[in-house]
Amino acid sequence: MDLSIIIPTFNEAGEIEATLEKVAAAIDGCALDAEVLVVDGGSTDGTCELVKKTGGVKFIHNAPGRAAQMNEGARAAGGERLLFLHADTHLSAECLILLEGSDYANHEGVYSFRLGFRGQEDAYRTMERGVAWRCRTFDLPYGDQGLVIGRERFAGLGGFDETAMLEDVEFVLRLREQGMRMEIIPAVVSTSVRQWDRQGVVWGITFNLARLAMAIMLFYFEGAGSSRKQAGLESPSSTIISES
Repeated sequence: MDLSIIIPTFNEAGEIEATLEKVAAAIDGCALDAEVLVVDGGSTDGTCELVKKTGGVKFIHNAPGRAAQMNEGARAAGGERLLFLHADTHLSAECLILLEGSDYANHEGVYSFRLGFRGQEDAYRTMERGVAWRCRTFDLPYGDQGLVIGRERFAGLGGFDETAMLEDVEFVLRLREQGMRMEIIPAVVSTSVRQWDRQGVVWGITFNLARLAMAIMLFYFEGAGSSRKQAGLESPSSTIISES
């Protein structure tokens, strides 16, 4: 199998159906042999029922924690490459079409996508430009941009740090520490604006920058990159509830 798309969920009933529809359409529009795995961390809002009724999805129940859920998905995955996708991020057909092309077919490479926001306000266009600048300048994409990595390379790195404040930032920093660079594929994934609608754009940006600064400080000043415990990705320890 070429690709395993791993989606962690926790109370995502409002998003997961649309996300899975976009994933299915993207798979149908490319030549990749792909599977979809949803790893739920104990949802109580009907997410599990929505996933189980969706065809072509492997559903896994796991303890909560996004890093732990994604690691569990990697253990159960059969694809040569893994694509980690947030439950409120929509994959476009272009993402997988480019991923199967020769420019991004290297299984030793680590990739992410351009980020778009599903909001109409001008503030979101400004934020998109800011994300693109951050990726160009600091080589620091976030998990809502998707993350593509070879399964063997992911296992060799020990997976996501399940104790990290921001597991996506910690993982990218660890890649950089080991001399690897994450390349941005020029195709857009779009994420919801629910956080920004809830917090407000200014407060949301301030809060995220504070968390980012703390995560970077912990990584470098507490030795997280060199002394972290390996996740152990040899075999699944959770329960696969259904596969359709």
